[in-house]
Amino acid sequence: MRTILTIVVGLVVAAGVAAGVMWMRQSQATQAAARSESEQEGPEVAACNDRLKAIYSAWKRYKDDHHGATPPSVEALIPKYIKDPKELVCPTAARWEKNGHPLDSGNITIDKKKYSVTYGFKWLAAGYARAEKAEGSRAPLVVCNAHREAIFRAEHPHAAANAIYNEPAKEPGSGPGAILVVRTNGETGTLQPNEE
Repeated sequence: MRTILTIVVGLVVAAGVAAGVMWMRQSQATQAAARSESEQEGPEVAACNDRLKAIYSAWKRYKDDHHGATPPSVEALIPKYIKDPKELVCPTAARWEKNGHPLDSGNITIDKKKYSVTYGFKWLAAGYARAEKAEGSRAPLVVCNAHREAIFRAEHPHAAANAIYNEPAKEPGSGPGAILVVRTNGETGTLQPNEE
């Protein structure tokens, strides 16, 4: 009886050790994938900020041309204020799309042709007037979630494409994994967790 108990305990311990080793290897692979994604996102974050500034500029010029009225849609900015609708896709999202793993996006239609859009146009959201009243010129105008989603997807490669990735940022700040923003005053930066 004692021999059987010893064998069973040995098997349980061996299974536990094997599971621990597998978990460690999977964890290391996940961390390596997230690091690789962060490295690839570095220059894309700078390009994304440039696109956010260009969208702000288009929004501002539209307002100047229309006596302070905000654009009623993203489509209203194209082609006069934004020449190429492809500029409405974050570079990180474009890379993931090219690799066959599209990130969350919407669509707009220009001249009967559909274009992907990955930016969130806060000025078109129902609560924007309230945000603008509360935050003034620092109210978020346009946001980009693609960097955060890409890090999540790199860390959770087997999660469904529509999996929830809105967990709070581990480290608020700029760079890979952050939610980028351009505000109504033209300032670019990142959203802090309390602003999401």
